[in-house]
Amino acid sequence: MCKCTSDFLVKHVRILGQRQPDDLYNELIMRDLEIPRQAMVILNEPITNNRESVVHRAGIVLQARAEEFGHEYPNTVMFMDLTTLQQVCTTLDSLPSNRQDFNCRVRIPWIVTWKGVSNYEVIENASGFAASTDDNGYCNHYRAPLTDAQSYTNNWSPKGL
Repeated sequence: MCKCTSDFLVKHVRILGQRQPDDLYNELIMRDLEIPRQAMVILNEPITNNRESVVHRAGIVLQARAEEFGHEYPNTVMFMDLTTLQQVCTTLDSLPSNRQDFNCRVRIPWIVTWKGVSNYEVIENASGFAASTDDNGYCNHYRAPLTDAQSYTNNWSPKGL
């Protein structure tokens, strides 16, 4: 199915474009989480495949995590379509069933990391991401983006800070 925890998906993955209530993403997050109806509406809102939209949505994720869980920086969200999510799942399914650090070499359209109140990094066309697994071999911790010559990284902070 996909050796990834539902918590990891809710924290770090958002799907680009139009959504269906029974798509792969929803199937994966609902397998062991009870998510309130209003939260599902927010998770399923369409996200346009452009820099402005993904930065805005990553900021919403950060705000929700800070308000609900007292989470602090950095906060990273990966934006991908359902085909890319399926490729990630295929890669994760090949991992052994033990705790380990690994690199998921699947091209990710956008990775946004908020590093502070007004400081973020946007990676377009990342070559994948580094993560860790739990004792059962399920991806549960995002560690870092992976980039290559096809990736474009942009950092933003207001002038004077």
